[in-house]
Amino acid sequence: MINLFDWLQAFQSIVQQVDGQSGDEDGCVSPQVQARFTRVVCELEFLGFIRSSKRKVDHVEKLTW
Repeated sequence: MINLFDWLQAFQSIVQQVDGQSGDEDGCVSPQVQARFTRVVCELEFLGFIRSSKRKVDHVEKLTW
C-alpha cells in the first residue's frame, strides 16, 4: 500500500531539486507539480504497475515487484 500524499511530497521534493527551485515553507504543492504527478499515477495505473485501493481512498496497491 502506497500513500499518495506521501508519494506526492517525495515527488515534489525531487522535481524542485531538478528544476533548481527552493522548497515552499508552507508545504503547498504547485498546480503544475500536482498535474505532473496525477498524470504519472494515471499512466502507472494504465500500464498495470499500480491499482486503486478499495480499502483506503488515498492509497494505491503496488502490483509488481
